[in-house]
Amino acid sequence: MNVTTREDMARGAADRFFVQYGPKFGVYEFGDSRKAYDALIALGDNPSVSAVEEVCKGWTMLTCNECRRYVDAVVQVGEVPDYESDTASICQSCAHRARTLIDAVAASDTGDPGHAYTARVIHGLEKKVMAVEVTTRIRFE
Repeated sequence: MNVTTREDMARGAADRFFVQYGPKFGVYEFGDSRKAYDALIALGDNPSVSAVEEVCKGWTMLTCNECRRYVDAVVQVGEVPDYESDTASICQSCAHRARTLIDAVAASDTGDPGHAYTARVIHGLEKKVMAVEVTTRIRFE
């Protein structure tokens, strides 16, 4: 589990760009990929988000896999991020909601393995958590 920010994305943009378009650079709908890569390299080791976005629009964007919003930071859980990895990127708000659900289920746990719990967050204004509804189902075997 790790936290990734847009600044992290900016610092890694040149390397990710090379993996996607190099070493046989070509001309694409956005332009000459070799020129874009050279421009990213020229930004140095710690480029700003805005500088990277000027060269390669969207290369610093982060999206929460739960709420689908563009955010400045995510927690990545699951496998190490890679092409087709089982990795989820979750924003702070969704991580808080997940923790609320886990806490509600844990508080309701009877310790009986024959019970299964489901929970849902009930939102109020401004998407703040208003309540958590926990449902217990008894499994018959």
